[in-house]
Amino acid sequence: MTVHYIKNPIVSSTESKTVKRTINYLVDGNEVSAPDSVNQEFTFSRDVFTDTITGDVTYGNWNVDNTSFEAVDSPSLKGYTPDLKSVTALTVTPDTKDTVITVTYTKNPIVTSTENKTVKRTINYLVDGNEVSAPDSVNQEFIFSRDVFTDTVTGDVTYGNWNVDNTSFEAVDSPSLKGYTPDLKSVTALTVTPDTKDTVITVTYTKNPIVTSTENKTVKRTINYLVDGNEVSAPDSVNQEFIFSRDVFTDTVTGDVTYGNWNVDNTSFEAVDSPSLKGYTPDLKSVAALTVTPDTKDTVITVTYTKNPVEVQPTPKPTESVDSNKTDPADSTNTMTKHVNSTTVTAKSQIINQVVPSQPVTKSKKLPQTGEEHNSLATIGLLILSLATGLGLKKRKKINLLID
Repeated sequence: MTVHYIKNPIVSSTESKTVKRTINYLVDGNEVSAPDSVNQEFTFSRDVFTDTITGDVTYGNWNVDNTSFEAVDSPSLKGYTPDLKSVTALTVTPDTKDTVITVTYTKNPIVTSTENKTVKRTINYLVDGNEVSAPDSVNQEFIFSRDVFTDTVTGDVTYGNWNVDNTSFEAVDSPSLKGYTPDLKSVTALTVTPDTKDTVITVTYTKNPIVTSTENKTVKRTINYLVDGNEVSAPDSVNQEFIFSRDVFTDTVTGDVTYGNWNVDNTSFEAVDSPSLKGYTPDLKSVAALTVTPDTKDTVITVTYTKNPVEVQPTPKPTESVDSNKTDPADSTNTMTKHVNSTTVTAKSQIINQVVPSQPVTKSKKLPQTGEEHNSLATIGLLILSLATGLGLKKRKKINLLID
């Protein structure tokens, strides 16, 4: 008898097995976020054959081609250093256990410094024609600063923020320059940043149109003459004057006025001798010379003439003949009073009308014993009379000359 074996029906299936490796990242201090974790896995598979009659199971081979976990470099974290630069590659098998690896980052030592950046604005002033000195330049600057952090491990540099509070250049009014006008009255304010370029601004001054005129100033001295009593006419007044002049420069833009120098050559009033006035004396023989300036005030000087004192004597009377019948007249004294220059002057003169003997004279008669004496006295009296008459005429002539 022949027994025929019939193969049992076989059910095929697939078996899978996954192997995992997890790489976690940790930052010491937790000041910054850690990198994301890395998950690696490999799924092995093989066929499974199940005998449907007996239930026996047989297995195929696991697929083992390219069964490696790749190496994983630790991510860069600025300012930190990982304890593992890289998690190495790993060959796995279906029997490999799942693994977890932790990479820890430690903060790198940092060197801190300061970076500065200066932004400048220069304002220069220029005078067209260079006739006067230009104003001094104005230099404006702002220094920006920020922190610089240098990683001593990697050499990486990080920067803080610039200080940007009140980062403006103030407006600058152009200085006043007499007689000139700037093309910019003011350089405006400017807000600057660390990226602002240095700037140079030039303000040019142009000379203002000038109108020239002349200013005159006259200084006067008047010398008046006055006669006390007004009995005669006073001399004419003397008028002296000097005209000073100078240039006046008027700025047609600003209205400012500047002055040249006064002409001050030969600025003197000459001395003036008081005129002669017959019979009068001035209280000033001469008005002295005077040097004047534009600041000298006008002056008036009065010279007063006073009448000279005059000694006045009366004219002698004519000589009378000797009359023996007349008694001897007494000597008479005439007194004259004349007002001269408000001063009373008294001139007293004794006028001899005639000279006679103290006793009557009898012609041709001689008194006993005294006849010769009477004749002698008469002779002396005649001589005296003649002398007095001559002197009287001479004095009268002199008085008349003085009065004239």
